[in-house]
Amino acid sequence: MAELGLRLATDEDIAEGHALAEHLIGPAIASLDTMLRVQARTGCATFAMRSRDGQLIGALAVIPLSAAACPSLARGDFDGLSPPDAMLARPGEAARAFYGWGMAGLTPRSRAAVIVGAMKLQREVYGALPFYARAATSEGERVLHDRMGARAHAGGLVSAPPWRANDRLTPRKAA
Repeated sequence: MAELGLRLATDEDIAEGHALAEHLIGPAIASLDTMLRVQARTGCATFAMRSRDGQLIGALAVIPLSAAACPSLARGDFDGLSPPDAMLARPGEAARAFYGWGMAGLTPRSRAAVIVGAMKLQREVYGALPFYARAATSEGERVLHDRMGARAHAGGLVSAPPWRANDRLTPRKAA
């Protein structure tokens, strides 16, 4: 992610990103407390991009999900605004799916970087896992459908099968 200018978000980044998301999308987003809780629990949910002068110009958030989330995802009633701790994959725990929580960029470069970052997570980091999301904007919906291959799913969710279906839940062999 560093090659794209994205780094793991700090609490300060998350607070600024939350304010940015509220400005761009409106109040129907996860609370700041929820975003901080999910980042603390997973250790890897939110990424930030800053300009040379230190301004937050991009953010990307995904949630690695545990097996406990699978029934809720299948039914389409997964609560992305306040995901229960039991459904969040902790560091060292095998994730069984991942959820596209949000992405935003203030400049053409940062928008491109967060989209490429989301695709990199889908294809390289979580490539063996199914992907789920809810689009908050029409632009987000286009990215989910056109760039990430997501299709309509139950309850207003969109989903995409594992990018690398043959690797699904298969442990990697040591080289």
